[in-house]
Amino acid sequence: VAVSTPFDKKLGELAASLEDTRIFYGDARQREIHAEKLDAGKKLEKELSEAALARRSTFNASVSGKANFLGDNELVDALSSGRVELDDIAEEELPASLRAMAPDLKRDFIKQKGVRRDEIKQEIKKLSESRQRYIEAQIAPGTAKESLDEKIYSAIKDQAKAKGLVYESDSAEY
Repeated sequence: VAVSTPFDKKLGELAASLEDTRIFYGDARQREIHAEKLDAGKKLEKELSEAALARRSTFNASVSGKANFLGDNELVDALSSGRVELDDIAEEELPASLRAMAPDLKRDFIKQKGVRRDEIKQEIKKLSESRQRYIEAQIAPGTAKESLDEKIYSAIKDQAKAKGLVYESDSAEY
């Protein structure tokens, strides 16, 4: 089921803002890999429909999408979770923009990125819920259960249940 909503454009804008909260660290090769990931995200922003960007933002802001969105060596998450300490990261492993900053400014900058990320994720969550309600209201009663999306979701859910995995939602979300 492909449905555009009045919330899609704003969700797409929030997706771009969320992308801007990521800061990657690591050796030169790791930073190169992450730069490619960031470039791929920018490319998607230009190529995807507003509805697809809305779905992408919803996924990236979710618990399920966290690993996909952050990947490895994402500084804001690594510091806020306590997995690493800023002082333990070699200066040359930091992005050039951070290397030029005094230690206190680095910490403040990274903390602000985290605060902004949390704000964006909350806004995405609210808009995503509104988007889902809108879609459910637009789909004629009974037609959603017959959609290809729903049939695929149901089959995957049944197969996952046999493996001990449980899906929270009874139907596919858009």
